[in-house]
Amino acid sequence: MRSIIVLLVIFLLGPAPFAGAEIWACKKGDGGEIYSDHSLGGNCRKLEKLPELIPAPVTPVPRSREETGREILQPRPAEPEQTPVAGGGRKIDPPSYDMVTIHDVKATPNYNGALGTAVYQADMRLMNEDPDWTAAEVCVEVHFRDPPKIFIDVQQARCLEGLKSLEDRAFTVVYIGTIPAKVSPVEADVRVSSVKWVK
Repeated sequence: MRSIIVLLVIFLLGPAPFAGAEIWACKKGDGGEIYSDHSLGGNCRKLEKLPELIPAPVTPVPRSREETGREILQPRPAEPEQTPVAGGGRKIDPPSYDMVTIHDVKATPNYNGALGTAVYQADMRLMNEDPDWTAAEVCVEVHFRDPPKIFIDVQQARCLEGLKSLEDRAFTVVYIGTIPAKVSPVEADVRVSSVKWVK
C-alpha cells in the first residue's frame, strides 16, 4: 500500500523537480567558494559529476529493556565527600593527638583527717606543637596512684580550651575522694584522651 502511494506522488509531481537539480560553485573575492542551486554570476561553474549520496544507517529504537538485551545504565553515584582524619597527612586532615605534648608533671596529695578527704592534684604544662592548627579543646586523663600501687588507684579527666598554635600553657587536674587506708605520696600518669582541632 505504501509503495502505491509513493508511485502516485511521483506520477502527480513528475520527475522534473528531482532531475533538474543543479549545483553551482562560485568563487568569492577572498578565494573561498560558495555553493548554490543556480549561478550567482561572475566566476561560477556548474558541477557536473557529483558524488553519490550515501544514506545514513538507520538504527531501530528499542521499545523495551528486553529488546536491548541489557539493562539501562544508571548514573554513577556521586563520590563520597572526603572526611578529615586526625593525622591523615592531607591538607584537610587535622594533626594527630601527639601534637599536644605534656611535660613537667607534678603530683601532690593533700589529706584532711578532720573531713576524711584526700585531694590529689596534678600540675603540668600542655603544649600545642602544631604550627597551623589550634586545639579548640584538649581533654586529658590523669591516673593517680601511690608508688607501690596498692592503696591509691583513681582517675580524673579534665579539658582545656583554646590551646593556640605553638602555645605552652600550665594546667591542673584535681581529684577529691576519701582518705585511703594508708596515706602516702602519689604519682600521676597523664595522657591526652581527645583533641578538637580548628584552623
